[in-house]
Amino acid sequence: MSNITIIKTISGLLFLVSIFVFVPACGVTQEEEKSALDAQKKEIIAYVKSGTCIDNSNCQYIGLGSKPCGGPWDYLFYSTSLDTTKLFQMITRYNSNEDSYNRNWGIISDCSVLPLPDSVKCLNGACVGYWNGTPRQ
Repeated sequence: MSNITIIKTISGLLFLVSIFVFVPACGVTQEEEKSALDAQKKEIIAYVKSGTCIDNSNCQYIGLGSKPCGGPWDYLFYSTSLDTTKLFQMITRYNSNEDSYNRNWGIISDCSVLPLPDSVKCLNGACVGYWNGTPRQ
């Protein structure tokens, strides 16, 4: 089975799970809801890792997650070789679900603002973010 087929199968299953897990007042526990969020995040990361870059112009970044005070928890560095519409839909759904989770369970966090990367570059076929000249995938 190819990676694309696996990703499509997982995407479909996780979509169905998200329908049932994130419907308000359906009696799910905090742990079950967190587990579903973690599965969504893993799906997004796997999809991002399936993309490859040839040069720096293929690389972009996007915020992932929804801190209770606002803003993302992290940045994902992705190749524009991916279906970016699909990626943005996945991230939008995840961020919305995490925002609902935070509200439903009274989650709090620091209100620090995550600094933007200085640049995003293609390194050995993968997009990497740089802060003060230090790379991070």
